[in-house]
Amino acid sequence: MQKNWFSIALILCLSLLFLVNAGYSLLLVYQSQSEIKTFLNPANTYPMLYHITVLLPESNDPFIEQLKTSIEKAVTADNGAVEFLFYTQQNSTADSAVSSKAEELFNLALNANVDGIIMFFSQAEYISSYAKRAKQASVPFTAIAMNYSSAADSYYVVSSDSYAQGKYAIQEALSVLGNSARIGIIVPYSTTDTVDSASFLNGAKTALLEHGKGKISAVIFEGDPALQGEEAGFTLFHNKPDINVIICSTAHISMNTAQLLIDKSLVGKILLIGSDENSEISRLLEKGVFKATIIRIADAIGKAAQKLIMEQIQKTGKPIQLSIKPIIKSIENK
Repeated sequence: MQKNWFSIALILCLSLLFLVNAGYSLLLVYQSQSEIKTFLNPANTYPMLYHITVLLPESNDPFIEQLKTSIEKAVTADNGAVEFLFYTQQNSTADSAVSSKAEELFNLALNANVDGIIMFFSQAEYISSYAKRAKQASVPFTAIAMNYSSAADSYYVVSSDSYAQGKYAIQEALSVLGNSARIGIIVPYSTTDTVDSASFLNGAKTALLEHGKGKISAVIFEGDPALQGEEAGFTLFHNKPDINVIICSTAHISMNTAQLLIDKSLVGKILLIGSDENSEISRLLEKGVFKATIIRIADAIGKAAQKLIMEQIQKTGKPIQLSIKPIIKSIENK
């Protein structure tokens, strides 16, 4: 009899342990499901409301990378999902500065019926064709251009103002050397670069006329087949040894020319004005290799482009061309 009671007690204890273990397992499952739901749909966040596609050129130019970062932050802040599509630029001076790959990606975005398209243009005169097609498809469209164009007055455009960039660079040179400034300017040969060379040079010439002093001794086009692969800066030194100022229109040209000055022990003898900014340009500015650099404000341009997309989505704005002026970072105000 005593053995029976012992067996019954053992069975009851084991049953109780089983129930406790099963209950604990169910509790863990419930907690896990709750945590997964919280992770997938947290109470303090909002669902992605918009799908914005951004078309940018493949480039090692820091301006493009900074532009990408700025747009990504701006779209995310508007509870949107951003998709970047990159294309290879046509490295030529052909009539069409928009590559076939960019055209293909643009059509892809239109057919996907995205909520907005932001597209980079080296030359503003090509904006209207794409803006019209986006409008016909009822897709909000903002162009990022290098300069103002009257042909794009009816559309949403943000420009980095290459004209002002060239003008500010000359002003920096004249502030140091005045009438004795003998200036060499290096700009890209290709029309598909991230600066509008013609507008940059117009801005430089305008500054010289306004100040009535100094002169442009030479303009060299980096990548010009006539240079036969030779560095533009080297050609400038060789052809115009009297030059005492060099103005560079892109970050890539700036870094190449700075290295040339260092190699030839010309730092301090030739005034160097750069463009844009990355860690290397900032370091060389600190060391006095650059007198100044004219920086396009990629952060402001990216934010403005997304702001114009949202105005179109919400139907609160009207077509406008925004020009974001560059800033000057010099040895004095670094």
